[in-house]
Amino acid sequence: MLFYLYFLKEQWSPLNVFYYLSFRSGGAALTALALSLVFGPRMIALLRAYKIGQVQRTDGPSTHLPKKGTPTMGGVLIFLTMLVSTLLWMRLDNRFTWVLLFVTVTLTAVGFWDDYRKLVLKDPRGAPSSVKFAVQIAVAAAAVTYLAAAPPNGSHVTQVIVPFTKQLTLDLGSLYFMLAILVIVGSSNAVNLTDGLDGLA
Repeated sequence: MLFYLYFLKEQWSPLNVFYYLSFRSGGAALTALALSLVFGPRMIALLRAYKIGQVQRTDGPSTHLPKKGTPTMGGVLIFLTMLVSTLLWMRLDNRFTWVLLFVTVTLTAVGFWDDYRKLVLKDPRGAPSSVKFAVQIAVAAAAVTYLAAAPPNGSHVTQVIVPFTKQLTLDLGSLYFMLAILVIVGSSNAVNLTDGLDGLA
């Protein structure tokens, strides 16, 4: 939303900075950081007060047992800070913004469902892995296909710009679809795969 302050630059020239992506990216990062620092401790205290903690699986490594009772659902804070920063600083007339929000909201919903089963239904395994994986792939495939098929720049989506060059690009072709889906699904699972492992978290 703050992008639209740019159109008032004739009244006050410093507002021109809201046009630049680099400025808005920095603003979004600082906004998310500030929200996390302000509301993070409060959310942790709230989770502790309501005893919303990690349900430990008995078949896992013994090194993970100390995590029992650790406040969980922190992803809600991450999601909300990202959502607020996105709505504040990104252009809402840009289709990439809405693709990002679609992927983020749907994959967050999957994570919320998983935690709900663990915390409310007391199922240490959470949601079925096969179902989660299938939904993640479907969401990623939908986003990737839309970007490649929709104008105005669908024909350029499969091209990767080589860093530090302006003209050199690589057209990944059909490999783009597999790579993009792998990155989205992999990123969605990355934290869960490394959470609590020595040297990684």
